[in-house]
Amino acid sequence: MAGVKKGFPAAFALGVAIAAVCGLSACTQVPRINATATKAADTSEPGVVDVSPRNTLTSSATTLGGLAVGPAELAKTNAAIVGNNAAGIVGNNAAGIVGNNAAGVVGNNAAGFRTLGLESESAIQDALVYLTDPEDRFYKVGGEFVETHTDATGKYAFKTGIPIGMSVIVNVLLAKDQREVGYTVPRSGGDNKVDISLATTFVTEYLRFRAGQAGKDMSYYELAALPELTERTEKALAAGELATPSLYIGEIGTMNNSYALAVERDVQGLREPWRKLLGNRLLVGWSVAGNGLMGSPRRNSIGRDTELTVPKGLTMDKAGNLYI
Repeated sequence: MAGVKKGFPAAFALGVAIAAVCGLSACTQVPRINATATKAADTSEPGVVDVSPRNTLTSSATTLGGLAVGPAELAKTNAAIVGNNAAGIVGNNAAGIVGNNAAGVVGNNAAGFRTLGLESESAIQDALVYLTDPEDRFYKVGGEFVETHTDATGKYAFKTGIPIGMSVIVNVLLAKDQREVGYTVPRSGGDNKVDISLATTFVTEYLRFRAGQAGKDMSYYELAALPELTERTEKALAAGELATPSLYIGEIGTMNNSYALAVERDVQGLREPWRKLLGNRLLVGWSVAGNGLMGSPRRNSIGRDTELTVPKGLTMDKAGNLYI
């Protein structure tokens, strides 16, 4: 049953949670923010946000759930996910976080799939689903980690232990340190639906990055804008105008780069909705020639001190970031 998983070893926070945070901050150098929509309880455990049970959804009328779909090709490479249902989120081997069962993430063609360019997305069976904040800290409720699994049709549901009014990233674990994500701020009194896909992963990671750059919590931005952005992103994937992203945790920065370029090109009309949501000029590049830490061949200086000719219609800040 979905909910709060009991019996996690204390070593989990130090071993797995730190690895997840390091995988994002060290490998991709994506800025992380320091607050949640509602302030969570302080905790001495690294990589963990411990939420008081009184700040979670306990009503039987309130759930957090949805459908998880992902690239069908992952079904062929899922041997890296070790079969161990009892392990939950806990990682005890080289595969990292141990997931699910011997079937791993299986493309459930009986449930149907949709074509996205040269790729297809199938229901993700028996995958571990867990909740983190925007800084990739695992949520704990009453001292217990919050996790569940998708069923045979790719659906998942949390019925207890859901943080109220906090920025929540729903993570679906795939093979070889890959994952898909979605984002919400759970509210009491009803269903909080968060479907997970390639498109939601693009939108969630880009919003997380932009919020971090602005020093704001993700909840600062209008949640109601995300369905339109997700739909336009799905259309871009289906039309082959946006490449299927790498879902490796260490390559989130590369995914954000490719998505930023798609937004700048106004693929499927993405530019204006993002501009409206973010309320400022859109970031279109932070790794152009001459603004990296290695400097340029012409001058032995760090890139942001190197003079660049900025194309008409763009502006550049002191750190060398380009905006439209």
